[in-house]
Amino acid sequence: MILEPQAALIVDIDAQQRRRAGAPPLSAPALATLVERARHMPGDYSENFSRVIRNQRGQEQADAARAVGEWKSRVHAAAMAYKPEPKKKAAPAGLPVPHAAKAPYPPKAPAPAHAIRSVAAPVSMDAASRTVDVVWSTGARASNHVAGLGHIIEELDMRPASVRMGLLIGGRAPVLDTHQRSGARSVLGRVVAARLEGGCGYATLQFTAAPDAEPVWQRIADGTLRGVSVGYRVYRYDKIVEAGSRETIHRAVDWEPFEISIVALATDPAAAVRGGGRQGAPLRAIEPALA
Repeated sequence: MILEPQAALIVDIDAQQRRRAGAPPLSAPALATLVERARHMPGDYSENFSRVIRNQRGQEQADAARAVGEWKSRVHAAAMAYKPEPKKKAAPAGLPVPHAAKAPYPPKAPAPAHAIRSVAAPVSMDAASRTVDVVWSTGARASNHVAGLGHIIEELDMRPASVRMGLLIGGRAPVLDTHQRSGARSVLGRVVAARLEGGCGYATLQFTAAPDAEPVWQRIADGTLRGVSVGYRVYRYDKIVEAGSRETIHRAVDWEPFEISIVALATDPAAAVRGGGRQGAPLRAIEPALA
């Protein structure tokens, strides 16, 4: 990605400090997220970007130190619990000698949860460039099915600090036909621009001129299709218990949209959730339709 001169200098300095410390450089998605975060902070952009970069490096160092500390604690606990067996006679020649037990390794981070949600909203088209401007999410509270959690009441935090926008703003997110990833024909185009504004996610989708995508393009043009659905990964939920209903809300506070789909969407969100398909099939969260 192209950075302003001052921001590029800050990134170069950060890269030098990381090399001296033996730390890996910032990935492109992480850099894009930090750029987006600094742009939404009040005050001078360069100072904000420098502060965000320093905070990111400090957080990574703290996470690494914590992981090492946890690993050392586990090794110490294993050593304290170990009781050596009485000495046995040496194994006869030709028989394999059992290997010593290995020390435990730090636990792997849990895999992110994958989910999808849909919203019916007006779209604006540019036939010459084959682009469509859409609202891909409002983050509204909705019933959803998430692997590992089952059926939950989910809400997306639409603040820039909570959304990893690197794939959408980097032009690497595809536009799919109803979340299908079975082959090349499922790809209708790509996301060429995206932003968060006023609690909503906006994007510009550019459609391919391939003949097999033309039927979908024509249905959008005549207003038959107006449903947009986003596929995303959730890295962390905060659980919130409502004071009155005692209902548990799963609020996604660290999540990443990675594709946008064109879908056929029922206009009644509750009916769409109740009619979720065969028994036990995953449900898609349906956000309230936008006028």
